[in-house]
Amino acid sequence: MLADLLKSSVSTLRQQLRDWCYDAKDKKGEQRQEVDVMLCFGPLLCWMVSRWPQSACHLALGMDAMTLANRFTVLCISVLYRGCAIPVACKVVREGEKGAWQPHWKAFLTALKGAVPKQWTVLVLADRGLYAPWLFQHIVGLGWHPFLRINLGGKVRPVGAEKFDWLRTFVPHTGSAWCGRVDCFGEKTVRSTLLARLR
Repeated sequence: MLADLLKSSVSTLRQQLRDWCYDAKDKKGEQRQEVDVMLCFGPLLCWMVSRWPQSACHLALGMDAMTLANRFTVLCISVLYRGCAIPVACKVVREGEKGAWQPHWKAFLTALKGAVPKQWTVLVLADRGLYAPWLFQHIVGLGWHPFLRINLGGKVRPVGAEKFDWLRTFVPHTGSAWCGRVDCFGEKTVRSTLLARLR
């Protein structure tokens, strides 16, 4: 269809689309450029927000790291809407590749910040394994609300208490729940609200 619209042969257009996906160093020619997909994340979310119901002034973003056949890890931030996760920022990292995920997550969140109206409430949700003091602080620094899942094996200290206790002591049996302000992460203390429930 595109070949007909652009009055091009199918094989020529197929190669042009392939080239569009390549890094600049993998293309032929001396003045080849590559697409910086990071520049697309903010405008994509901005477009989605423009289609949002006028009465809604809140947004939920989900962070996830998916492993593909022990070869790649896909770092992804998605808009959570009506039971669906719609990707708006992602990066594929080779398994075992040196370097931390931290710069990628920070860059994603910062790129998306400008796409959401300042008065909106934004929740950023992440599964256990992704929580960290720097992530909590970065999300709060953007004016958003972190909702990070932590392991039962972690320790927290209720505000006013002297020592950290295992999270299991707050939810000792199935069906128990606890809510309160706590300090998390031990030496790198972060004060937050803890919602704990053992199902």
